[in-house]
Formats: sequence, C-alpha cells, structure tokens
Amino acid sequence: MEKDFVFRCYTYENSMHNGYIIVESLEELAQFIVSNENDKVITDIGDQLIIKTIGSFLDVVPDKGFRNKFMPYLLKAQGYEDEEEE
Repeated sequence: MEKDFVFRCYTYENSMHNGYIIVESLEELAQFIVSNENDKVITDIGDQLIIKTIGSFLDVVPDKGFRNKFMPYLLKAQGYEDEEEE
C-alpha cells in the first residue's frame, strides 16, 4: 500500500463535527469515504480542503489532478470494477 499522503478525515452528522482520523494512503481514504453515509471533509495536515462529500459521494474536489488520481481507488471501494481488469 502506497503511503505518500497524510489526510485528516472529519465526519459530520446532523451538521455536528464528530472528530477526525488520520489516513495515509489513497486506499485508506477511499475506504473512509465509503465507510458510512455521514458527510465528510478531508483536508491535508495543514487543513487545506482536499475533498468534501455528501454521504459517500464526492461533492467538492478543488484539485482536479488529485481527483483524477483518486477516482480509481474510490470506484473500487464503491464496488465498481475497472473495465480493463475484466
């Protein structure tokens, strides 16, 4: 598992902050996003926005290059298979 990122992952339920966890890979980040239906905000260690979700779906991803790199991990975590693997 590639560990070249550090993310703070915040969850919100009924507009209330539920704390955060640290994840260090794109695989872990994707698993966190699909882990429950609460809204989430993911930042870097300096609190710069990386991803905002509505449930387990992406809402805001300011860095489109990061989004393109991350999407295969998220789709796999959501249960979608890569067409090239079939």
